[in-house]
Amino acid sequence: RNPAPLEGGSCDHARDWTQLLLLQRRGVSMRLAAQLATKRRVTQPPLRWVVPLTSLRDSLRTKRFAARVASHPLRARLCSDGLQAPVHMLDYLVEMSDHLHKQATAVRIALAVIFLGAFLGCAGKVDKEDKLIIFHAGSLSVPFARLSAAFQQRHPGVEVLAEAAGSRDCARKVTELRKPCDVLGSSDYRVVEELLQPAFADFNILFATNEMTIAFTERSREADRITSENWARILEEETVTFGRSDPNSDPCGYRTLMLFQLAERYYRVPGLCTRLEKRHGQKFIRPKETDLLALLEAGEIDYLFIYKSVAVQHRLQCLDLPREINLGQADQASVYRHARVKIVGSRPGSQVEMKGEPIFYSVTIPRNAPKRELAAAWVALLLSPEGQAILSDCGQRPVVPAPASGYAALPEVLRELCRPHEIAVDTKGSKGAR
Repeated sequence: RNPAPLEGGSCDHARDWTQLLLLQRRGVSMRLAAQLATKRRVTQPPLRWVVPLTSLRDSLRTKRFAARVASHPLRARLCSDGLQAPVHMLDYLVEMSDHLHKQATAVRIALAVIFLGAFLGCAGKVDKEDKLIIFHAGSLSVPFARLSAAFQQRHPGVEVLAEAAGSRDCARKVTELRKPCDVLGSSDYRVVEELLQPAFADFNILFATNEMTIAFTERSREADRITSENWARILEEETVTFGRSDPNSDPCGYRTLMLFQLAERYYRVPGLCTRLEKRHGQKFIRPKETDLLALLEAGEIDYLFIYKSVAVQHRLQCLDLPREINLGQADQASVYRHARVKIVGSRPGSQVEMKGEPIFYSVTIPRNAPKRELAAAWVALLLSPEGQAILSDCGQRPVVPAPASGYAALPEVLRELCRPHEIAVDTKGSKGAR
């Protein structure tokens, strides 16, 4: 507004300022225009330093330079909308653009080197040989994480890589996918006996027990009136929803079906098992029981059949089911045997019949374990008093001393923590713990 006469020329100031404003509209600020015109770096340039654009027309470069500048993409951008900036200005803009482009390229290269160095530095801290790979049931996520943290305090150079899945899926990763695994923890010892021994594992250690429960929240429908006696009637109500895990992937899934059978027999309600099994179809069935926790906490389902330890770990409300149906009592083994469920076998198209019995968790070191000594040390921690305390705090009852099948094949560090254990096979080929 009302510009004072500019030093260095007598020109039409309105036209000069218009062109400067056009430059500003195309992304070049007034301050930058002054700097470019004078080829000087200033912090707050006085207005008198702005060279009139008309005077710059007197210092045109050669035709060769003008042709180079004219073909530069920056000129096309600046000269659109009828703007005819002087070549001297464009020359400096082109030079600055090229300079900034080179600087940006250098910065990108430097950043790449920095990140690559950081990555290689991190990789150098933990070599591949110092990684302990653990496959485990979803219900073991919390206690195994705490155990691994304690283990890494004793072995700071070791990185523990834990992967949760249904127990049968964990075993198939070893037997079918041939993935390397140092420790495998299953929520049913029979998974190891059936799918891993003797081809893929030499021993199997039973280290803890658990029991089935029905978990819910204060927002669950009928939460204020459900009990261990009327839960079956509540779950059959039209507005109530519940979830369970896949019996072909997860022991908690086929144990839920066993619970349905035992409940039908215990409560003397004909057809209860079939009705509960068909309820909701496949809508609320997931590969492992912990996959349903989010649905329960979000209110998508009202109830969830799950292990009691998981309910304790996640501070969920749960029912204490009768001893005759919760699969958690060793003195009820003869009652649990009445429940039988057929699931997918180890070979395509085959089936195997699972027979009801008390819940036992087990752990093994597969034959393909890359770090057998570290794996044995981790399992020793699991079976130690410290490991037993962690299990108890997570809602699981440790078995002491731990029974182990294949006792002769145990690493030396584990033998003093275990006792020999046999697997009984009945006339129908179903396995049971003895």
